[in-house]
Amino acid sequence: MSSKNHSNDKNLEADIVVVGGGGAGMPAATIASEAGVKNIIILETRPALGGNAMMAGGMFAVETPPQKRAGVDYSRDQAFKDKMDYSNWTVDPRVVRAHINVTAEVIQWLENKGVQFQLRGTEIPGGFYPKVNHSPIPEKGERKGLGRTMVEICTKDCQKLGVKILMETTGKKLITDKKGKVTGIVATKDGKDINIKAKAVIIAAGGFSGNKKMMDKYLPTKGFRLSLSLPHKGEGILMAEEVGAIIDDCATTFFIGPHHYPYTHSLTQLLRRPEIVWVNKRGERFCDESPFLGRQHQTGHPLVRQPGEICYGLIDTNKLADMIAKKDPSGGMGGAEWFDKVYDDFKIDIKKGVAKISDSWDDIAQFIGAKPEVLKATVEQYNTYCDNGYDYDMLKDKKFLFPLRTPPFYVILGRNGFDATFGGIKINERMEVINTQYDPIPGLYAAGNNAGSAINVNYHPKHVGTSLSFAICSGYLAGKSAAKYVLGKG
Repeated sequence: MSSKNHSNDKNLEADIVVVGGGGAGMPAATIASEAGVKNIIILETRPALGGNAMMAGGMFAVETPPQKRAGVDYSRDQAFKDKMDYSNWTVDPRVVRAHINVTAEVIQWLENKGVQFQLRGTEIPGGFYPKVNHSPIPEKGERKGLGRTMVEICTKDCQKLGVKILMETTGKKLITDKKGKVTGIVATKDGKDINIKAKAVIIAAGGFSGNKKMMDKYLPTKGFRLSLSLPHKGEGILMAEEVGAIIDDCATTFFIGPHHYPYTHSLTQLLRRPEIVWVNKRGERFCDESPFLGRQHQTGHPLVRQPGEICYGLIDTNKLADMIAKKDPSGGMGGAEWFDKVYDDFKIDIKKGVAKISDSWDDIAQFIGAKPEVLKATVEQYNTYCDNGYDYDMLKDKKFLFPLRTPPFYVILGRNGFDATFGGIKINERMEVINTQYDPIPGLYAAGNNAGSAINVNYHPKHVGTSLSFAICSGYLAGKSAAKYVLGKG
């Protein structure tokens, strides 16, 4: 997706410049334009709009029109309490409250633009968490995530409203006056600077997964990193810091592990099933293998502590054949279509050296790099737990305990991965950027993944879709706040 390029001018003027045309930047520009701001420019580094939002399925929201129609009983107050308790109050309560409180308004805003929502809950042992995840109802059989849907709608709206979109143009440096008020921004395209005078700037430039120095600073893992997000360099965070913004120490990421690597969809889904057994390079189990049931926020952290930050998933012929025959998506992720591809993908990935099928535990131990006696002891102990219906070590639910007895045995390499990075620029509930004196920097706002204060280590398991939700909602709030400021209504 692209837009007409207006970046031939070396000097431009705008009321608002939005740095980033993704999940936060597009709603920010749209709502600011709808509020009456006439001259808005979006700077987008990539040749296409959308950023990480293009991969996002649904958003967390509470007390929304779809929920009221469906009789969902989960209030914004309860959501706030759950969020703050889960985070141990390490996030800013005013920012969290502002986000949660505006979710219903944003869903209504999107409904008014034609989005029809379906509600989803998160599966947990024995049931589901409340249906807080809002995703678009597929049109004519075409399944499209809310991130892509929202970006496409906002792009059309921005074009109709006269918003300028400068593609392959990166925000480089903020311009301030002697009092610290933002007066513009320097952007760069094809190695040439573009000076833009502006009354306000909204930084929505994404995270820092492509910045090794920042990754080393904020991530607990220093080993292999399989990123599921675009390699943003953290430019927005660095620009804000240069003009005196506080950069939160709790910038973080959402670990999701294990992933099969190199990524193969069917084997990744199989690796995440609770019926499988995970062992590390030593051939030892290291956690309950069912965290993808309502505990996705926990999935990557145990793997961080393992040798090489890798694991291997084990399953025997009987259980694998039974799973493929039943094609039951409950208890896992990714629907049911992947089951039919498992056997063919094993053949391909065995040649790559990242999967194995063997009748021999000695052979499998050699593939893993473990001592045969250690792996055999692990398997024997696990089989005993299955026979007894009680996982003495990890307390995995007995309904997911299936022994490893019928050869050949299937082995999948798993590595840790992470979703987009979260956090950085300290903001208040109006999405204003806060300086080192804890005052707002006039004319400067931040939203989306480069904004701090809202998400710490992952997010509450009840609140699936928080990343996209915060992006859209913070962008929406930033656009409203910047519009009030520019129009003299704030």
